[in-house]
Amino acid sequence: MVDVLIVGGGVMGCTLAYRLAKTEHLSVLVLEKSVPGAEASSAAAGMLGAQMEAHTSGPFLEFCLYSRDLFKTFAEELLRETEIHIGYRECGILEVAHSEKDAERLIARYQWQKKHHLEIEMLDPPELLKMEPHLSPQNFGALFYPKDHQVDAMALAKATSCAAHRAGVHFLSGKTVERLAIEHQKIQGVFVENELIPAPWVIIAAGAWTSQIPSLPPLRSKIRPIRGQIALLEARPPILQHTLVDTYGYLVPRADGRILIGSTMESVGFQKHVTAGGILHLMSLGIRLVPALKEVPFIGTWAGFRPSSDDGSPLIGPTSIQGLWVVSGHHRNGILLVPGTAEIILNLFRGKKMPFDTSIFLP
Repeated sequence: MVDVLIVGGGVMGCTLAYRLAKTEHLSVLVLEKSVPGAEASSAAAGMLGAQMEAHTSGPFLEFCLYSRDLFKTFAEELLRETEIHIGYRECGILEVAHSEKDAERLIARYQWQKKHHLEIEMLDPPELLKMEPHLSPQNFGALFYPKDHQVDAMALAKATSCAAHRAGVHFLSGKTVERLAIEHQKIQGVFVENELIPAPWVIIAAGAWTSQIPSLPPLRSKIRPIRGQIALLEARPPILQHTLVDTYGYLVPRADGRILIGSTMESVGFQKHVTAGGILHLMSLGIRLVPALKEVPFIGTWAGFRPSSDDGSPLIGPTSIQGLWVVSGHHRNGILLVPGTAEIILNLFRGKKMPFDTSIFLP
């Protein structure tokens, strides 16, 4: 019997497994229906947009800022453990206004973030074009979030699974949980291929598939898949230095000249295919922001599923069943919240408090 069984081998599940094995010296088994990191984890753009995504102050913003500030150390740790660079870049994010209405919205965001002592800058069009000369001159300025950075989500998925493996975590791939084993309101393990895999502590970290786990008890919110399509271009030499965001999507430039354009937000169940309409939307977005992209080679497309909770907040912590925990529902912020979520789980396990209120995230 293992100490902990984790259902789901994405970056969230692998990071939890790594931390529990490395720092708590627990025996951990990860069950993954595909291969570790094959789903939403490696499909994400990798923005660490704690401030860019924020619409108000409160525990969720504090959570995002806390997790974002862990990433530099986390990247260095993964590099030491695995020799894999996760593409952590301190490039900042530019949120561009295309109209007077956009500009008014950004001014309001600037004002409340300054009020809460967050680092943020307001740029007029000449200042913006000085930072990104290839950006369309048809703009009304931008907000600059100098501490919102990026990582390469695919590299992060590989690094976390490798770190977990090196910490002694065992993986069982290609297996689907048939049902949870629950007796007297206490978890006993899970059934796979009609056989019980016993464990006194089970963590469901199955992303968009969380609510599909048979016999899962009622949670605060259901988890639904939201499809996101992404396009990849490659500019040589690189033409962008900062992540660009507007109302309709984003451009995330890698150091080597690759540019990810994303992402659609589609409630279509588990239909994973890329669509003509989705790619048209992405290409229109990219060329509107950066007209020079019309001449940049097109490399490919893919799609993934964000795990979205009905109430908009992630589910992190123990359920009503003793020993059964859930970690899911991070929606657009799954990559950003990886190290912070692991810290919440570790502190709940240790009986310690976080520097912000985590009770709103309980499942």
